[in-house]
Amino acid sequence: LRSEAGEESAITPQAFIENMEFSQRVEHVVAKHAHEDPELQALAAFQKSGWMNIVDGRNPAPLGRTGNAEDIFGCVLVENKAIKEGSFQANWAHRPVTRDGLFQLPKYLH
Repeated sequence: LRSEAGEESAITPQAFIENMEFSQRVEHVVAKHAHEDPELQALAAFQKSGWMNIVDGRNPAPLGRTGNAEDIFGCVLVENKAIKEGSFQANWAHRPVTRDGLFQLPKYLH
């Protein structure tokens, strides 16, 4: 991030203003393509069934643990070891910027 004077600074939650249109587009991409993501598919196969969180890569939770609410994009329904297409539910508590930095989508969804 550069200021008008050309000075570099970190993106902080205090200085960040969320662009709701952009955030909605990110949610749309996750909702439309989460079931296609090979890494998420592998996690779904491991979990077998139930709701699975899609965790922000900036601060991933340890395997088997739930991450911080601000670091969860949303969740998808897993049935028979597979993500059910169209089941994505956005997490209203997700924050695009936290003290850990800018959000990071799963690699496939970039």
